[in-house]
Amino acid sequence: MQGYRAIAPRKSVKHFVWKEIAKRQWEERMRAENLNQELRSCLEVESVVHQQLELLRQCLPDENASSNLFMSKVIPRINPVPNDDVVFNKLLTSAEDTLAEIDIVLRGAAYQDRNANYVDASVFQINTNTQAFVVNSSMTMPFCIQVVSRSIWKVLSSDNIKKYCYYHQVVQKSETSIAYTFGCQQTSQGVAADIHGKYVVCRFVDGKRIVIVLVGIFEPVKVNGLPYKGIRCRQTAWIELTNSGDTHTRSRSQCRFTVELGSADPTGQLPYTPLFDVVKAVHEVVSTAVASLLEKVLIEEDWNLNGDPDSVAV
Repeated sequence: MQGYRAIAPRKSVKHFVWKEIAKRQWEERMRAENLNQELRSCLEVESVVHQQLELLRQCLPDENASSNLFMSKVIPRINPVPNDDVVFNKLLTSAEDTLAEIDIVLRGAAYQDRNANYVDASVFQINTNTQAFVVNSSMTMPFCIQVVSRSIWKVLSSDNIKKYCYYHQVVQKSETSIAYTFGCQQTSQGVAADIHGKYVVCRFVDGKRIVIVLVGIFEPVKVNGLPYKGIRCRQTAWIELTNSGDTHTRSRSQCRFTVELGSADPTGQLPYTPLFDVVKAVHEVVSTAVASLLEKVLIEEDWNLNGDPDSVAV
């Protein structure tokens, strides 16, 4: 299929998906282990240098000026925060892991009836610090699988979402994956949040089905104009597309949004529930925009592939 990364059918190559995922996970673990060893070596060197400088500082006449200035120029600073490449690589690995987990989810009660058409949303508490917002859907779309898959990929890989963000930038891009970074503002129930995030969109051809996966991480950096830390948000969404006859496509999907509160609210002022509502509101705004755009793109792609049905002679 043109524009997609082909994966050999299951009958000819056994466990083809798992081998690629396992290989990538192993490479990621080795890269993380090497980075960890480098950081440990740097810390050991810094510790020795610090001890030597401390002895030197005690011999200096002016402790508040000379020693501090000297130490600030000599001691190297190590930033423990992972860079963007590390974060996006983890998101890509998570997207591949999601592909492996989809079959387990589809065996659940919500997807037992393959012919059912529904959209079901629920909010539930995972533990004392974590809430989740989950949307499950199943429907038959009156377009062939080529039209549907191209349309969804075109919408999710476009930059139309930037209309709802004060910045939205493509960081990495290939034929089968795109990585974004963004910042947006949202207000709900009197709580105004400034949210920064990163996400990746990947597509896979797995046998006779096409799967599109989105994985993102988000963090409120300001709340009501004040710096804020302590909330971690994660979104995992996927759409499985299969043929339903020659002219229809069966679509089953799930979007899971989790909001995790840290060990304690740093400000001691903001209730957890209103901030969860802000994050949920961001999801609802973006989902509505994507659905509206998808309706238009489906018609355009169907026209491009099949032409004008009214022009066909009877």
